[in-house]
Amino acid sequence: MLKTLQFARALLLTLIMLPAVWATDLTGTFRKPDGTPVSGKLIFLLSQPARLSDSSAQVVPMVKIFTVTNGQLEPGAFIYGNDVLVPAGTHYLVRLVDDSNNLLFEQKWSIQGATLDLGTMTPTTAGVVLPDPLVKNTTTSQAVQGPVTFSGGITTASLLLSGNLGPTADSTFDLGSGTSRWREVQAERWGGVVSPGTSSGLVTPTPSAPGMSQESSTGGSIADGTYYCVTTLVNLNGESTPTPQQTLTISAGTGAAQIQLALTGREWMTGAPWFKVYCGTTSGGPYFLQTPKSHTFTMDNNTVRRRPTSVAISGSATRASNIVSITTASQHNMSPGETFLMSGCSDSTYNGTVTVATAPTNTTLTYFKAGSDGSTTGCTVTPQLGGFVTLTLTGTASLGVSDGKLITVAGATGCSSNPNGTFRVYSHTAVASPASASVTFKQGSGAESGCGGSAITVSWSTGFVAG
Repeated sequence: MLKTLQFARALLLTLIMLPAVWATDLTGTFRKPDGTPVSGKLIFLLSQPARLSDSSAQVVPMVKIFTVTNGQLEPGAFIYGNDVLVPAGTHYLVRLVDDSNNLLFEQKWSIQGATLDLGTMTPTTAGVVLPDPLVKNTTTSQAVQGPVTFSGGITTASLLLSGNLGPTADSTFDLGSGTSRWREVQAERWGGVVSPGTSSGLVTPTPSAPGMSQESSTGGSIADGTYYCVTTLVNLNGESTPTPQQTLTISAGTGAAQIQLALTGREWMTGAPWFKVYCGTTSGGPYFLQTPKSHTFTMDNNTVRRRPTSVAISGSATRASNIVSITTASQHNMSPGETFLMSGCSDSTYNGTVTVATAPTNTTLTYFKAGSDGSTTGCTVTPQLGGFVTLTLTGTASLGVSDGKLITVAGATGCSSNPNGTFRVYSHTAVASPASASVTFKQGSGAESGCGGSAITVSWSTGFVAG
């Protein structure tokens, strides 16, 4: 009888110590930011008193502490998932501390499922708290608020950002590799010329027909009539299939019209450095290759305005009524509305990313920054468009300048970094009356203004004549 009671008592204790069938079993390893294994404690703090949602209504512990030894979580660790607790909406505040009680990370987790493999977790920032619970063991999308730094590789099915994605060092890291290439990169704008690369395959044309309009009633050789046009994209591997057809009727009455054609799908971002235009007078073809019509424009003042990558201020920066005035040691060449980084000031209230309010000369400017009246020294100005050149042209407002267009600069002399060559427009402005336009592109790094010479020209293709 005594043996029977002892056996029953042992069985009862065993049943009490076993986790419930809806508990979540935990496994995983932990490392410090330097890669060494963690020895310490993994602590789970329940956000509020809760009980199991089954008929037992068992109250669950508010705190669970597990030992981590040489990076390994203790065997048999389990937690009651938040999906089996009432009231709904609970979560765990999870802390990892080392043997010296240093906080390695702190996160909010909402745990689901029968098992949870924490994997190899390497905290990168001590004391990080995610404002919203980070759901574990679920396929639904989750939001993580940062900034977040990953010290090792990360694998994810999808990553959506509401901020910038940048490397920690300039010209050091790659996006993709020679064996693991991105299939397609889509962006609104590139900072420089896109290279077509050496990968196999042709460019996929846009599903949209090209935009067409009558550019001018003179200067070309296109007679009145209805024209049907398509475009193809060309990279190092060949020519793509045509885009959908576009239709345009010319009724200039001169027999010398010009047609302006615009690629509506931003094809210049695909890595295709060329495109071809084919037109005919019959819908559906045949189409015939057209000859581009090139225009050349002179600059309004024959000067090149290139922004420096950075420039020190001369003397002090002064502030009065929240307006900061500075004089740069050399030309900054920025215009109102451009942004730059103000850094290194002895009074840090002058520092930050700011916008040019006024630029009376190429060496003076003002910007708004709230703070006490006074002055500071030691500042450096870093233009957002450092190394970008702006050329201002006359008579070009309606002649087809656009972002992404290839332009050719020629005839510039006396510049420390020669601006002659072919470049892709980063941004542009156009004014209808009086007709003028400016184009900005990436080229060089030396700050200068006033070089160029009297014969500098800028040219680009703006239309085509019948082929």
